[in-house]
Amino acid sequence: MRVKREKVFQARVIRLLCSLSVISLLLGWTSASTVVTRVWQSPYIGIQSLGKTLVLAYTLVPRPIVGGQVEREWVMQLQDTGIDAHSWSALGAISGVPSMGEIAPLLRERGFDTLLVTQLLALKRINPNIRNSQVAVVETRLYSAPSDEVYWSVQSDTFLYKYSGEELRHPNERDLREFVEVMIRTMSGNGVL
Repeated sequence: MRVKREKVFQARVIRLLCSLSVISLLLGWTSASTVVTRVWQSPYIGIQSLGKTLVLAYTLVPRPIVGGQVEREWVMQLQDTGIDAHSWSALGAISGVPSMGEIAPLLRERGFDTLLVTQLLALKRINPNIRNSQVAVVETRLYSAPSDEVYWSVQSDTFLYKYSGEELRHPNERDLREFVEVMIRTMSGNGVL
């Protein structure tokens, strides 16, 4: 029974990815710098509205750093769509990258419905002979605040315009704006926004 359920789930994910690819091409939802590479949606947690959302952004490369600039861009664009979004950095609760155990009580205390986490997984150089040919591999996840469970995630690659550093502490404004725009369109297309 479990194997059958997993096969059904896999088939749904494949159909969803194919549909999203076709829709994004037809509607021009692609960006010159950001490409969605994988979308996942929980079959066990239904679609829910974002409601009051806490945004946390951080890097893993080369060390964990909270991305306040990334959080501010997310908050600004989410608020433009009518979402009650707040930045982790603006709360000033804990310095450094928090664990889910540190975030969960704050989500409950302040009445957040969802948690949006954007995490830089890796920086990869496309062409070793070109100084600014780097791509940021980013995963964005939505958690249901009452249960702390992931119900939607997307992985993306963003070409970094005029970037040649080893640490992505302050992304280029254009890259950041386009990244968040693509993520919001993807969320909207998936029905999670």
